[in-house]
Parts: sequence; structure tokens; C-alpha cells
Amino acid sequence: MGNSIKQKIHILSRNPNDRKSLNDLIGMSLNIAVTYLKIKFFSDINPKLKWQDNIEEIAMDAIVPLFVSNRDGKLGIIKALENWKSEITSDSDSYFFLNRVIWKRVEQTVIIKIKQRDPIFARIHKNLSTCIATHNFKKLSYLGTVYIVHKNTDEINGKLIPDDEFENLPGYLFEKKQFKLCNGILDYLVTETEYFPAIPMNRLVVKIKQQYFRNSESNSLSAVTKTNEYIDDIFTLSLQKINDKIYNSYYSKGKLTKDESDAIYKSFEIMAKEISNGGLNSSLYDYLQINMKDLTKEKFYTDYHGIMNYLLIGFKKNISKLFEI
Repeated sequence: MGNSIKQKIHILSRNPNDRKSLNDLIGMSLNIAVTYLKIKFFSDINPKLKWQDNIEEIAMDAIVPLFVSNRDGKLGIIKALENWKSEITSDSDSYFFLNRVIWKRVEQTVIIKIKQRDPIFARIHKNLSTCIATHNFKKLSYLGTVYIVHKNTDEINGKLIPDDEFENLPGYLFEKKQFKLCNGILDYLVTETEYFPAIPMNRLVVKIKQQYFRNSESNSLSAVTKTNEYIDDIFTLSLQKINDKIYNSYYSKGKLTKDESDAIYKSFEIMAKEISNGGLNSSLYDYLQINMKDLTKEKFYTDYHGIMNYLLIGFKKNISKLFEI
């Protein structure tokens, strides 16, 4: 491919408009991002995500910021290089750098997309981030994964707990809130396991969310565990608000027919079930077409997209407010 990775990056640091080096690095970065997504999130054997999104589009969304100039005229990839702590003296060093930067970008992009699909995940993630920022913790990225560690930890340099063993940690560790939750798990890793005290953040978010949807084995409620009836109430209340909005703001004012209003509401009933089970898996058009079989994409975007998108934003916000996580 001509110049090495190191040379291409060096050329771009001097001339961000060098088209050949730019295109070559974009192509390499896209391949790295696609491979990482397929292996980590969309594996045929054990997929963590079951979206219908085009993997190449997610990968492109992830790498684009690396090849856009900031206010100082520097490409994101050059800024990342300046912040890189290790010296790059060989092409293998450059490849290592490129992989790590792209993996991090992919992880960030996937989290953004999960939050957009799943307001419950977003709420838990936000509250944990606030806890980390206001207590004696911080986030460290290692091989593309974000971990919660004690604030005095400079780097991760030990064996990390595998996903399956994290899932099997004692349940009482997760029946606490924010500071006590994170501190308790970190202490447990130190005193009861051979693993480095680092909590995989996204895995923790999923674990906390699962606590909301598991069957309660006792009549008591903890700071984390809620009954299934409470969860049902949240979605019932949120759907009621959607129902009121559709029929009071659109149907009663002649902006939608009765059949159109019913179809849109039924679409939100389907979306509510999917959100409670992990997040939205289809587009707004797909949901509405279930109840309007002959709906074309052209008519959807002309007549219904604006209404449904507005309702969905309010629906997600309302669910987030009702969950005190």
C-alpha cells in the first residue's frame, strides 16, 4: 500500500489534505472498525446486539470524527496521536495505536446508539457516570472496553474478570446504590478474587437493568430491585401519555384519522415491549407498517415520520424520568 501507517499519519500531521494518505487510513480504519463490531457485538455465535443496522454504517459513524478537522485545523486522528502516551517508533506501534483508537471510537458509538434505543440503559449509564465523577472513581479504557476503577488507579495491569464470572458475582453486591455499589464490587474483586479491581461499565449497566426485570424473590424492595408490577406501571403510564397526545393533539384536531391514530398507538405498544426487553430493533417505518400494511416509505416520511419521531422523543424522556435509578 506504499507508505507505512506511520508515514501516512506523519504525512497527515503535516498536510491534513493529503488525499491519498487520508483515503488509505480511512479504508484501513473502516476495516478495523467493521471487524471489531463483528467480533465483539455481532458475532454469529454469541451476538451481544441483535440490531438490523448496517454494520458498515455503524463503523463509518465511529471513525468519521477521526478524519474531521477540529477548530485548530487538526484531524481527530492527529489529536489522538498527540494524546497517545506511548512512543511510536515502528509501523507495528502505529498499527497498535490505530487499533486502540478505533476500538475506543466504536465502543463510544455503540453506547450512543444503545442510549438512543434504550432510555432505561441511558438513565442507568448517566447515573453511574455522575457517581463516578462525584466520588472516588474514574473511567479507564482498556482494549476498547471502559472500566470503573478507583481514582488513584493509573493503569490496568492485571487479569480482568471475564464476562461470565462477572455475571455470577453474588447478587447482594448489586443490591446497593451508586457509590456503595461500585465500591462494594471493587472491594470484592480485591478481597475475594484474583482479578484486578476494575468493573466493566457497560456490563454493570446491563446487570443493574436486569435487576429491574427479574422476578423478586422477596416482598422487600432494595435500592436497585423493583417489582415487575412497578415496571409495568411505568410503561402503562408512558403509553397512556402517548395515547392522550395522539388523540388529543392529532385526532381531535383532524390531523390524523381514527385508523391512523390507532395504528400509531399500536406501534408504540410494540416499541414499549421492545424497550423493556433491551431496546428498539427496527425503524419507525417498520413499526408503523405492521399496522398499516400498504404504507410506503414515501408516504411515511411525508405524513407520519415527524409525528412519530416527536412522540418517541417524549416517550423515552418520560420513561427515563419515571425510573429513579
